[in-house]
Amino acid sequence: MTSIGVALGLKALFHDTDHPIIAKSVAEVFILVAVLIFWAALSKARKAQQRMSCHDVQAESLKHMFF
Repeated sequence: MTSIGVALGLKALFHDTDHPIIAKSVAEVFILVAVLIFWAALSKARKAQQRMSCHDVQAESLKHMFF
């Protein structure tokens, strides 16, 4: 989310520049970084979800919980 905010801020900051291609390319780099961060987080979350759902847990009896 921060990368998207920075990209929008840079696009607004460089709106009146003589070289709009440079400003747009810098903003696009931040948007691409944001997409890559999102994709990496999604991939790690899926792997964590698969690890969590492959284990079966059974409840412990009350006798063992109170020594």
